[in-house]
Amino acid sequence: MLAEAELRVDIVKDLLQQIGGPDGFYPQDLRLKMTAYAAEALLDEMVVLYRRALTGPSIG
Repeated sequence: MLAEAELRVDIVKDLLQQIGGPDGFYPQDLRLKMTAYAAEALLDEMVVLYRRALTGPSIG
């Protein structure tokens, strides 16, 4: 289950990176670049939260 979730996160991250095209982002796409970075950070956080949820409630 965790591996399936992490695979989907990797797929979404790859899609976000492809938004910039083969040459990457251009200077006029700064807003798009920042949005993609924020989305990738949120995906990383989701994986951490999902792992915690699978291991049960934390103490403290």
